Amino acid sequence: MKQGLIYVFTGEGKGKTSAAVGIAVRAALRGMKVAIVQWYKEERWPIAEHKLGEKFGNIQVYPMGAGFYQLPSDHAMPEEHQQAARGAYQKAEELVGKVEVLILDEVCNAIGDKLVTEMHENQASV
Repeated sequence: MKQGLIYVFTGEGKGKTSAAVGIAVRAALRGMKVAIVQWYKEERWPIAEHKLGEKFGNIQVYPMGAGFYQLPSDHAMPEEHQQAARGAYQKAEELVGKVEVLILDEVCNAIGDKLVTEMHENQASV
């Protein structure tokens, strides 16, 4: 597999996921396999990016979250968030080398919230 690029969309406000979805759609239109692992978003949420797989056979979306952490609407216990974050991390590790574009939606926030506390050493394939 050839060397890839890393994009980081971070900051306050809206637009980060939309920018990443734009990258995903462009890659899918070029025939690349794309996976989006979401750290906070839940499968039951009716959000548009969850429908990407219906429109593009080469995009898979994995909403692994338990909701947004420590917000007024947060319904999950901290342990549930930690378990969901571990599951998202494991899914991302599993996908390395199997897709050409891997999007880690909200991973920077999960690290900042200390839900992702252990990262494995970078491999040449990442």
